[in-house]
Amino acid sequence: PSRGLGDVYKRQSVDEARSIVVTFGTCKGWTLAQVADRRPASLRWYVKGYQGENNILRAAAAIIWDSLQEKQAG
Repeated sequence: PSRGLGDVYKRQSVDEARSIVVTFGTCKGWTLAQVADRRPASLRWYVKGYQGENNILRAAAAIIWDSLQEKQAG
């Protein structure tokens, strides 16, 4: 059975999420940590715009995005 995005999201730590490697597009070969540092707009796209099948990538990007938002909020 396929797991929902929520299950994947709950199982990853921020450090695990930051180590996920992008397998396509402009940031191919980068970890999500590198994407967050170099191209935050791309990180946001993986959360808000990506429609592909890679739920692990999407969940990991969401974890990092949420973490960054919390840091900015103080």
